[in-house]
Amino acid sequence: KGKSRGTLDESVAYLRRAVAGFESLSLAPNTARALLELSRSELLRALLDEAVIHLDHAASILSPEDDPGLAREIEEFRGEIERGLIEGSAAQSNEFAAFDEIRNALRSDDAEAALQEILNLTARRTGASRGLVATPARQGGLEVVAACGLSTRVGLDLMRELERRIGHERLAAAPVVTSRAGGDERFRDLPAAMHVGPRTTVAIMPLSLPSGQTSFLYLDRSEEGALGPFKQ
Repeated sequence: KGKSRGTLDESVAYLRRAVAGFESLSLAPNTARALLELSRSELLRALLDEAVIHLDHAASILSPEDDPGLAREIEEFRGEIERGLIEGSAAQSNEFAAFDEIRNALRSDDAEAALQEILNLTARRTGASRGLVATPARQGGLEVVAACGLSTRVGLDLMRELERRIGHERLAAAPVVTSRAGGDERFRDLPAAMHVGPRTTVAIMPLSLPSGQTSFLYLDRSEEGALGPFKQ
């Protein structure tokens, strides 16, 4: 096993030199071929990120007209990686199965419906009983654009109260989490209509928008929940 790993390391080092040499001579097909082999070697070393980076580099410098067969090989290998990520990991990982469901939801032409479906999926997979997404409103403040397990009105009142207590800057800076709302002064004694009890678990995550503004994902689970801690 050690010898095999050593051989792979030597192969990677050789291929990196080949990539640099071919690229300096502007030999796109040769560079792309070396990058494809480098990507395969990195995948064998279980370095998925590096494999994808080299594959993207190969695709970016090679046009199908330069070498149709090589371009097809690059795309076929990309397909193998993607199928492996979804099929192999979905059987053993909550994360990749969730990513696959999110990908399917994003195929919808209805952005609002897709957002609601992704929120439902997030709540289901984390074991939350309620959730919402709040975004900046045109007239200022926040608006709830998706909710599950509670009404948008209650959700908006809840986010406004938490924004008042915790502060917008703190909410936007990093996740805010509590495992017992009653033991955390930020969440203690919220109005009864908001249904946040003493043993409610809460997580609030900032979400960055392309505009630079911050939205929020809110999830909670009441003391009646029998699912244990939030899942990743």
